[in-house]
Amino acid sequence: HDRTSRDMLLEEVSVEDVSAVFADTASKMVARALEDGVVMAARLPDFAGLLGGVSYEEGRLGNELASHAELAGGGIMHSDELPAYGISRDEVAGLCAVLGCGDDDAFVLSIGSADLARRSLEAALQRATRAFDGVPGEVRRALPDETTRYMRPMPGAERMYPETDVPPVTVSAERLDRVADSLPELPEDKVERYVSYGLSEEEAGQLVSGGRDAWFDGLVERYPGEAKTLARVLLHTLPEVERETGMDVEREMVDRVLSGLREGYFSKEGVPQLLAYLAGHPDASLEEAMAACGLEAIDAAAVRDVVEHVVEDNMALVEDKGEHAVPALMGIAMGELRGRADGSLVHRLLVEVVRECQGQT
Repeated sequence: HDRTSRDMLLEEVSVEDVSAVFADTASKMVARALEDGVVMAARLPDFAGLLGGVSYEEGRLGNELASHAELAGGGIMHSDELPAYGISRDEVAGLCAVLGCGDDDAFVLSIGSADLARRSLEAALQRATRAFDGVPGEVRRALPDETTRYMRPMPGAERMYPETDVPPVTVSAERLDRVADSLPELPEDKVERYVSYGLSEEEAGQLVSGGRDAWFDGLVERYPGEAKTLARVLLHTLPEVERETGMDVEREMVDRVLSGLREGYFSKEGVPQLLAYLAGHPDASLEEAMAACGLEAIDAAAVRDVVEHVVEDNMALVEDKGEHAVPALMGIAMGELRGRADGSLVHRLLVEVVRECQGQT
């Protein structure tokens, strides 16, 4: 055959719905398929007798077309093997009439969903077109009978080596947008976000590189506005407690302690004691841990009483240094309070009481 047949195949042949030809078919296979599918077919100009009429050890051309169709998802039949499968001679003639087949033409048909049948036939037509160029270069699978069967195209630059055993998938712009939106945050972007919370760049980097970023993000969501405290607990308090006790502190324990801190049951200074106690007593409640650590919550008035007592006991230091005595007094006051009051509250009250003693209020 000359190039005219190839030109006709490329330019004139199209896949057509020929279901109407089988409206009263006696073929059980076709009738079942038509319950929720269609029959589609395409003409192959000048292919009569070539699809099934030439027998040789490596198989028939019709088998080659069928192999390509199968990889596209469906199966095909061709005119050289019909009538068969319950398809009558009259139905074959009807197909030829609908497709405009002449004596030298063949056809291929596929049964199933419209999309699947079309894909299968288009794959078969592409292989038929390549037949004009001779034996194509392709990867073939060896069969037990010492023949081969088409497996996938040969690798090449034009293919960019995609997955060779799966049909191509059209990726829409909307799908690309969805994928882009679901991509994980880049580590450097996460560090930048943590710094915006008030963390140092070193702390932010440690959270990310240490694999505690997801845990930190979950805690920040539950305890908004406490990012610096949360980072300190994860990066410093927790490792210190585990090192000193030799026991693992479970995440659930950390969450219980942080929940109590948020409710104001104790100060930040009480967190290490509570975590250490819970690590050794995993079944204890937070209330039991607080009692064991002497961290029963006290109100601001009681805190002020402690602060006033500390200032009175250290009046010589206050008279000598004034407000500069506050840092030293903080250590004494926090020691007496044993984590029952927040450090910022203790500091504020110390400044107030010292000023009162100096007559600066």
